[in-house]
Amino acid sequence: MRVASALTVLAILWPGILSAQEKYRLSVTIHGFLMGNASVRTTGERPPMGEGGAFVLGEERLRLDVSAATRSGNGFLQVKGDVFHDAVANRVDGDLREAYAGFRTGRLDLRLGWQIVTWGVGDLFFINDVFPKDWESFFSGRPMEYLKRGVDAVRLQ
Repeated sequence: MRVASALTVLAILWPGILSAQEKYRLSVTIHGFLMGNASVRTTGERPPMGEGGAFVLGEERLRLDVSAATRSGNGFLQVKGDVFHDAVANRVDGDLREAYAGFRTGRLDLRLGWQIVTWGVGDLFFINDVFPKDWESFFSGRPMEYLKRGVDAVRLQ
């Protein structure tokens, strides 16, 4: 599970990040939100085996974004992950959205790690966009940012 791995790495590195904050003037930002989605059957019909009961979709999702950067902005680290409860399957799981580190100087921008990489014309126009998508998120009504999936990548600009 990538979220557990990312949280473990963050927990191990956190004391070092805090001490580096004093030494190298590191800026750390934590942001997050809580979101709930629910869809209910309106016809009264139930699936075989009684899976999910009246619910087609039921979830609560906690997003945490942790970013760290040097005051100069040259070095940076970004970790975004979700922990969610699936009420239909009655289980708790996690999803690592992004986890990457980078460095920029002058005209060079380097980013390495699990990241959402996209290129093309714009929203919902996929002629030359070959990167993975999460169609379940798209059709279940989650925000548009959940459509794109992360990949292991190196980006150099």
